Amino acid sequence: MKLTKEQIQFIEDYLIDQGVKYWDVRIELIDHLATKLEESPKLKLTRTFMILEFGSSISLNKIIDKKRESLNKKYQKLQIKEIKNIFKSLKKSMCFVGMVGVLIYMFLKVDIEYLERLSIVFVMIPVVAMLYIASKKIFNKTKTLHVESSAQIIMALSLMIQVFVQIDNLRENLFLKIFFFLLLVVYYTLFYSGAIVYKKTEKEFKEIRKQYQSL
Repeated sequence: MKLTKEQIQFIEDYLIDQGVKYWDVRIELIDHLATKLEESPKLKLTRTFMILEFGSSISLNKIIDKKRESLNKKYQKLQIKEIKNIFKSLKKSMCFVGMVGVLIYMFLKVDIEYLERLSIVFVMIPVVAMLYIASKKIFNKTKTLHVESSAQIIMALSLMIQVFVQIDNLRENLFLKIFFFLLLVVYYTLFYSGAIVYKKTEKEFKEIRKQYQSL
């Protein structure tokens, strides 16, 4: 069923009143109602119908939680795909090997005092990116569950940061030095792949929102 602008706004106002803050979730629920009305022409779009269909705000929150869980799995799989793509592309593979080569050179040749300082810088670069993404999440009025879920795979790196904080005495322990190096490689691989997934998702849903607003 092709809904009118007035009907779409009517449904959206109801969902907003019920606390559905994610516009992409509202679109999916609007599409769901449109399909149901098309399959059953006798049904009328009323507030009572929507209450029966969606239930209370508690029911809608459960729908969102289930959707979030599904999206988290989806974007984790996409991150793994992006990691695999690094080694499928000659250009990306060369960049990856170059990055590892630079790190190996640093860990072998750079004075340990400077290495410790540089290590802090390397760890903090993704942290700055995470803070930027978090600030966008807080101040952005148009909440998107897909984009938020894709950002979570980057935010998960905060757990690795705690491991970095616990590693000290690099100058005295060769094993810790090697472990720190390997962890840094994994850290940046996850950060790069997660950032790619996030940027693609953000771009995709910007376009979807433009199309939605033009209806």
